[in-house]
Amino acid sequence: MIFTSTSRDRRITLGVISAFLVFVPSGAGCAMQEESANTSDGFMITGPAAHDDFDLAVGDTLPELAYETVPAAVSSAAANQARSYGFRTACTRFFHARDNFVALLVKDCEPDVVVEDGRGMAAYRADGSPVGRATPWLTTHYTEVVPRTRPPGQR
Repeated sequence: MIFTSTSRDRRITLGVISAFLVFVPSGAGCAMQEESANTSDGFMITGPAAHDDFDLAVGDTLPELAYETVPAAVSSAAANQARSYGFRTACTRFFHARDNFVALLVKDCEPDVVVEDGRGMAAYRADGSPVGRATPWLTTHYTEVVPRTRPPGQR
């Protein structure tokens, strides 16, 4: 649709925008800014095995967290789990799931390397205690992870 702008069109548009702004809850923008500051541009869509192993809803989209925002107890527990499986701790990626954190454990994460077979998963509460049992291999734990790989310096 192509519209030509007239003074009347601009007044109507501004009226609609003003009416919309009245109904936006105060603080909604702040919450969205805070959430986006704590997350990266990545996400994971959970699959059936994530439900079975970690009680995550199938099809949930979990935002990826910036490493600096992950509780120290969670990153420490995930690092220990990654080392026990022989994965690189610098390659671990974190996702937010309601009150918990999901760690995607990755064997190698150099640029342009996608190793689907070299991935495991663990879930933790904020205090670092495990949710379910970590796994060194993935079946249908996720249906999509974006981006598919992330170099160590970009987590």
